[in-house]
Amino acid sequence: MNEKKVTDLLYKNFVGNNKDWKPEISGINYLDGYMRATDGYVLAKVHFEEYDFDFEDRTISRDGSEVLGNYPALDNLLPLTLEGCDTLPGELFRVIKAAPVSTRKQGEFCAVLVEGFPFHTFQLKAIYELFESIGEFPALKVSAQQKQKILAFNSKNCSAICISEIRPFTPKDILFTIDEALEFNPAK
Repeated sequence: MNEKKVTDLLYKNFVGNNKDWKPEISGINYLDGYMRATDGYVLAKVHFEEYDFDFEDRTISRDGSEVLGNYPALDNLLPLTLEGCDTLPGELFRVIKAAPVSTRKQGEFCAVLVEGFPFHTFQLKAIYELFESIGEFPALKVSAQQKQKILAFNSKNCSAICISEIRPFTPKDILFTIDEALEFNPAK
């Protein structure tokens, strides 16, 4: 597993920016041999055998400076009751390769319905890239909550969580079922 590549992916796809509502999430948090990153909607926790304990119990921003503030305790952040998911992780990752990927820009929304709830394609793609870069294939579980769903991806050295979108849809939004996303053809 290439630590630099994983670190770059965490900064690019998981870390919140320092203008977000919680500046303390604008870096990677190092704790107990794990690197943790979140933007508040997608979360990742990665274990490395050769962990840099110089950063232990610190949050480091993209520019290498220390981020002040209390990093959220991700393990306690979302008390989850998880259950099996009808969607297989391999099927979901094939969707990510086929469907268009929205961006974090305001007004762009492209999602895939999983268990009846919309999940942003850019968040699912970030999770896919993370597991691909560490060379592990995750198990997939879903929260038992009814108002909002949470997808939990877990492997030996990595965990990632993605929270469903709850805002109302607009006519500009693109929403796919799994089957529609797998059949998506950008030429049409």
